[in-house]
Parts: sequence; structure tokens; C-alpha cells
Amino acid sequence: YKEKAGIWHDWDRYFPLLHYRVMTMTKEQLNEIHGVDEGIEGRIIEAMKRAENFNDLLKLVKTKRYTQVRLQRMFVHILTNTTKKQMEPFLKKNEAPYIRLLGMTENGRAYLNRVKKALDMPLIVNLNKMSDELYLDERALRAYYSILPDEKRLELFQQEFQLPIIYP
Repeated sequence: YKEKAGIWHDWDRYFPLLHYRVMTMTKEQLNEIHGVDEGIEGRIIEAMKRAENFNDLLKLVKTKRYTQVRLQRMFVHILTNTTKKQMEPFLKKNEAPYIRLLGMTENGRAYLNRVKKALDMPLIVNLNKMSDELYLDERALRAYYSILPDEKRLELFQQEFQLPIIYP
């Protein structure tokens, strides 16, 4: 992946984007983000004012209740501007809204052809046939690729819209 993208993704590359998002939001706006609750928004804003990098931010915000993994999830939602209201329908169902197929073998293809009609949720093979349920996925992809140089960002983002890879 590094050869194709030119970099490895790590949190320090996203830190300037996260810093911008947090520093331009009010506590009320931050509280509307999925995963931000129980007054942590004030702690995040104050920590962001002092943090020089992502690890600093984690050290300043992390508590027994807010683990590193929980904070990382929260920061992804801040970056993608995923609100509690947007997540409500998915959380009420308590199941994934769809299955996105990324790749398969010939045996896997035969299996999917047999069982796809019996699946309880849609099987997404082609992102070009975007449904309303995929808008959060697309936003996450755009955020993920946003740190890449323009030509790489466009190439890798467009790759997401191609048919799944079929392995021999």
C-alpha cells in the first residue's frame, strides 16, 4: 500500500485536520458528534489548545473511562462529522446496514451466487450504485484519503468504485 499511496496512514498525519475541526467547533457542535458525550467535549477543546501532535492529544484527554481506542473512534467521527442523529437509525437496528464486498475467490463467487438472495441485508458489490446508506462510507473514504497528494488521493478514491477483486 505504501508504494501505491506514497505514505502510511497514521494519526499524526490527520492531526492538523482534527485540530482544525475541533478548534472551529463550539462545545455544542462537538457534543452533537457521535461518541462525544458526558462532557468530554470541553476536555477535548482544552487539550487541543495545548497538544503539539496526536500523542499529546491522547495523553491530555485519555482517562480510565475514555480509553485510547474509544478516543480514536471519537476522533474519526469528529473528522467525518458523523452526528448522533445520523447514527441513530443504524444503532436502532443493532446490525450492519449492508455487506460491502471488497474481494473474493472463484469459490467465494459461487458461494455468494447461491446465498445472496437469502441474506438479510443488501450485498454491495459496486459503489457506483450508491444508496443512501453509503453516504457515511463515502465521507469516511474521503477523509481517509484526504492526507494523500492529489494524484494519489484521486486514484485511490476512484479505485474504491471499481468492482471487487477476484482472486484465482
